[in-house]
Amino acid sequence: MSLTLELIAGHPALYRCVRAQAQALIQAYGMSPRLASVFATQQRWLMAHIGLALHFRREPDDYRKQLTTARFIDVIRQNSVASRNTADAFIKEMLHYNFIEYLPATQDGRIRPMQPTVNTLDVLAGWMMAHLHTLDSLDGANRLATFLERPDALARVQPLVADGLVSSSPVHEPKQTFSLFTWLNNGGVVMGWLISGVDPDYAGLAQIPTGIVSIGDFAKWL
Repeated sequence: MSLTLELIAGHPALYRCVRAQAQALIQAYGMSPRLASVFATQQRWLMAHIGLALHFRREPDDYRKQLTTARFIDVIRQNSVASRNTADAFIKEMLHYNFIEYLPATQDGRIRPMQPTVNTLDVLAGWMMAHLHTLDSLDGANRLATFLERPDALARVQPLVADGLVSSSPVHEPKQTFSLFTWLNNGGVVMGWLISGVDPDYAGLAQIPTGIVSIGDFAKWL
């Protein structure tokens, strides 16, 4: 049986599983802060997933259907994720830090296809595995094992994840306390740090104690 939104939200082990996931993602952030920070802000997180989906859905024999700046900006604007200038600046930043790279020149010099670097794909695979492990922890399934067995798993799964995120109104317009941090630089890391410090036994209380003891340490994440 597949896990639905309702089954996940009502699962008695959800708080413990989400806490373990938050701890895993914080650990990943510590290993590669600059690259992990791409997924730590709502708008950049969505732009990254859109760019990756364009890459995985490319047609290698047709350079006009690969990841290019023009195609990326068009899809970003079609989905109201960011402005043209913001999307263009994002691509330039990803190139500057070698998170993506240009492919060899094409016959049409005006078109410059790009692709994620090996390191970027490795970090993405780790992010995907953390989430699959969480789902497996809820129902005892073997998603992670299946993912690891298939060399093409990341290319098959990531575009579907991107479609779900981009088409979700709650993701585009988060409500309540989730929206307090999600648009800040490294806001996702701050939320992960908060969740990782919450004892699941206290998660249902009106006031929840956390492991945070220093406002200064808290502020360093932002």
